[in-house]
Amino acid sequence: MTVVTGPLVSVLVPAHNAAGTIAAALDTATGQTWPEIEIIVVDDGSTDETASIVAGLAAADPRIRLIRRPNGGVSAARNSALAAARGAWLAPLDADDLWRRDKIERQLARTDDPETVCVYGWYVPVDAEGRALPDRVSGGQREGMIRDALLLGNFVGPGSSPLLRRSAVEAAGGWDETLRGNEDHALYLRLAETGRFRVVPEVLVGYRQRPDSVSRDRRMMWRTHGALLRHAAARPGGADRATVRRARANFAWYLAFQAARAGAVREATAHLLRLLANQPGFVAAPAVRTALMSAVRRILGPRSSARPPTRAVDFHAVAPDLRTLSTAEGPDDVGARQRRRPVAHLPATRRGG
Repeated sequence: MTVVTGPLVSVLVPAHNAAGTIAAALDTATGQTWPEIEIIVVDDGSTDETASIVAGLAAADPRIRLIRRPNGGVSAARNSALAAARGAWLAPLDADDLWRRDKIERQLARTDDPETVCVYGWYVPVDAEGRALPDRVSGGQREGMIRDALLLGNFVGPGSSPLLRRSAVEAAGGWDETLRGNEDHALYLRLAETGRFRVVPEVLVGYRQRPDSVSRDRRMMWRTHGALLRHAAARPGGADRATVRRARANFAWYLAFQAARAGAVREATAHLLRLLANQPGFVAAPAVRTALMSAVRRILGPRSSARPPTRAVDFHAVAPDLRTLSTAEGPDDVGARQRRRPVAHLPATRRGG
């Protein structure tokens, strides 16, 4: 009989009033093909049945541990889980997201370089029923020392995307508890100052789309994005003013795109004006003008009937086969991560340390 050994991975799950989704999220953690895991769920002052659901699951699976604390926000909850973690690698998982069953195994296969501090993957939005929108795959392809590129946009993705080296996260001070949005991006920036990033160019995460999620509060996201850039600029060797303005323009474009999808015309227009205020030269590039006019038509014009809405399908059924990024959502080269192009399959990997 072959005994599989390798690094312990600590799955960090902050949960606040997540009774409707926590069981599905934990199912994708306990079902991972990598066996060496512990799952630390921090109930962050929930007032629903989250804690009792997790306690019941923990009784059936000793890998799950429940920590309860007063509500302090997602960063404080993740830091509580970090303090209790024993693994050499950390895998944050939000309580409403889903993982592909081999996510951790695929990411561990890319940790052979001792300077690697983060391995990320691609993600696809999922709806309330866990169904994916397969034409909206997002993610990056940059690797190595990528801090300068990461300043211009968070291509690592949401909190459930990366596998993080624990020692690097601790050295970076964990998640910033003063931020109530963009806290993941802020941590990635600090990690990128000290180590290398790697990518698995496959969909590994189903990113739950909820109307009450923090990321849907676009005004707050704009404010916290400004705060993280100010912090980044203040650090040794930090961003110069031109880079900060490019980063603000990129984020304004992203928020305009999200507002347009939500039908918030005035808000989308305001973010487009912020884009132009920070980088008026963007409109000089033909490709950007085309994308900008397309966005304006999407915001102000009627929806085209030529392209039917995407049919949502089961995340676990489609995730292993999604190898294409969606269309551009940003005006400069960081936004190019969204361009539609096929990506070759990775070779099969073996479990190991």
